[in-house]
Amino acid sequence: EKAQKAAQTAGDEARSKESKGAAAAKKLEAKKASLEEAMKGYLAPLKERAVASKEDKAALKKLVAIGKEFEFDASMLETLPKAVKKEPVERGTFDTLTLSKLEEEILAAVAKLDKALADGKPEQAELKAAMTGAEAAEEAAAAMLTAASDALAGAKAAEKAGKTALKEAESAAKAWLKDTKDVMDTFDSLTATLDEFRAGPLTFYGDLKDLTPPPPEPEAPEEPEVPAEAPAEVPAEAPVAVPAEGQP
Repeated sequence: EKAQKAAQTAGDEARSKESKGAAAAKKLEAKKASLEEAMKGYLAPLKERAVASKEDKAALKKLVAIGKEFEFDASMLETLPKAVKKEPVERGTFDTLTLSKLEEEILAAVAKLDKALADGKPEQAELKAAMTGAEAAEEAAAAMLTAASDALAGAKAAEKAGKTALKEAESAAKAWLKDTKDVMDTFDSLTATLDEFRAGPLTFYGDLKDLTPPPPEPEAPEEPEVPAEAPAEVPAEAPVAVPAEGQP
């Protein structure tokens, strides 16, 4: 954040300097434009005719004002109205010299402004380049600040998630201890029950087992009976025929 503020401050300073330089150049250009307008729009017409109309009087007034602004020769500016009130053919050598002197001073002022503008261009280019570089640095610092802010937000989110996970782990650890204790208590109870069974019913069963009579001897298998021989059959006697009555 400090780097971003420093870059922003540098950018503001560079923009201010560039803006001031541009404003100064614009001011010089405006002065040059006013001189050129005085030469073409005011002085040139008055050289060709005498001041008579309202427009001519306004042009003369503007010429004098511009001359005072650029600190032209004061005596020349005082004699100028008298010279331009005369028609060109009626003007004397001094009148013509006054107008020529005014034209020379206007051209000299324009040349001076041209030189100032030309001399100021490299500096103005440097100021513009410095402003561009400062703005680029400002954008980079802003991007870094955004990235840092995002990273901080991510770290805070991770910290929050870590705290939640830690609480869950602590709860799980507490539950594990309780569950383990319950299992061990159950194991101890079953062990005690088993010991009681071994010391009681199981021992009694062993004693009863020793008192049980041995099983009876197995009976010998019976021998199979041999069948008696059947008596021989006596052949049957043939039947004796009995004569029928009346036969001999």
